[in-house]
Amino acid sequence: MKTNNYNSLCMECKEEIFNPLCPSCLAQEMKDWLANKPMKIINVVEKEIEKIMMFKTNKKGCLRCNSDTFMCPYCFTERIYLKLKKEKAGKEILSEFLTLFNFDLEHTGYSKDMERFGLI
Repeated sequence: MKTNNYNSLCMECKEEIFNPLCPSCLAQEMKDWLANKPMKIINVVEKEIEKIMMFKTNKKGCLRCNSDTFMCPYCFTERIYLKLKKEKAGKEILSEFLTLFNFDLEHTGYSKDMERFGLI
């Protein structure tokens, strides 16, 4: 197995993190995106981010801030996306989220919805 310099496993999928953007940096990007969204959507995303952030570790290595990398970007964005979908956020918001935060690089998971929405 090829290893990276970050030596961190995702707490969700237990795979080695090869794209080390930490949940904190991704969460900040999501909060910026939420600026003009309905309050219900803001609350859903912020509550899910809070739940995820409870699992911080002391492993360092984010490319942006050198912070915790306890969850891979795929698992982090999948959790937020599935929460939005469960809360019936709507096609427009879900499509926008997938366009901005798609880390399903193998197109085997949540990005299949992009095809359904006509985004690819």
